[in-house]
Amino acid sequence: MNFSENLIKSYKEAKVFQELSQLNCIDYLYDGTSFGVSTNDTLKIYCPIRGILYNTIHIPQLRKFIFLFKNTILHSTENYIKYLSLYDNQYIRSFKCEKVKSLSSNINNDLFLSSSNDCVNVWDLRCKNSIYKLSVNDSIVSFSSNNKFCVNVGDSLVKQYDMRNVTYGPEKTIYFDGHDEITGIQYSNDSKNIIISSNNIHTVVSAETGKVKYNHCFDKVSYACASPDSKYLFCTSGSHVFVYGIDDKKKVHTFKDSNFEHGLIKCNPAYTQFVTASTSVVFWMPPQDV
Repeated sequence: MNFSENLIKSYKEAKVFQELSQLNCIDYLYDGTSFGVSTNDTLKIYCPIRGILYNTIHIPQLRKFIFLFKNTILHSTENYIKYLSLYDNQYIRSFKCEKVKSLSSNINNDLFLSSSNDCVNVWDLRCKNSIYKLSVNDSIVSFSSNNKFCVNVGDSLVKQYDMRNVTYGPEKTIYFDGHDEITGIQYSNDSKNIIISSNNIHTVVSAETGKVKYNHCFDKVSYACASPDSKYLFCTSGSHVFVYGIDDKKKVHTFKDSNFEHGLIKCNPAYTQFVTASTSVVFWMPPQDV
């Protein structure tokens, strides 16, 4: 899918769902046909194309979640990561892991990653025990589409590993500064860039060279995501959504919504759509797709 500046500028609010509590996690299915949001005990699944809510699942102690394959998710509770079938609401497998801070997967294989207070675990969906463990405190982890993954060590260092040679240690160490506490790490879809986020700063780093390209700094709490074609960076701040070119840092457009504050943001991986979420879920699309 190729985005353009004119296409981005045409986006409008297509559908708004009012929620009663603060949302803490959002994710799209890899093919863009399902979208989920979670609170502390509820997971809601939407059809983002039709703009309808079609499933609500009550999950006590729900923390993080990610979509895996069609009709399956991984989610964490206080002491476990659970592999859930949405088809019949039955658990396929549970993995013992306490106080999960982040989850990340790769649709091309059965592996996934988790980070917690004192370690990063590499898991295979077919095994109940982790297949590899890294001793890292209070980290966030991200899996790329080309079998690399990265993990932060403190607030000024990220290490990148090759999953095929993880026992050999990191293949690259990335240094940066300006962050108080890392809140998110993600790869662009083409795996060429890493976006490192704290409360109000997003640092774009070349995954190939390990060099910092630039920072985006905001006055208020901010979240970010890359477009599916890896050309644009979407950032929220207060009641605004800012869009920049990833390669040149050029500001492409600014969206403003007086009802939107400090929201999560995610681009649909397969359709011309993005979503913002705080106490409301807002689907944004070009007028011709609404």
